[in-house]
Amino acid sequence: MHTGGKASRFDLEEFVGRVADRVGTTSHSDALDATRCVFTTLRELLPRQELDDILAELPHEYDGVLGR
Repeated sequence: MHTGGKASRFDLEEFVGRVADRVGTTSHSDALDATRCVFTTLRELLPRQELDDILAELPHEYDGVLGR
């Protein structure tokens, strides 16, 4: 989905649902695992400040997925 460069804010359930659609699964658990894997990869690859800037934009309900 292309948003024309504009950010959209949605809760964790909506985010995981979108991940499920993208990876082609109906399993909430599988989509949540995929989400955790992506954030783990970002944590390993991005410079600390860049990652902190991204994570600072996410609501606290994402904390469990982000490992913070």
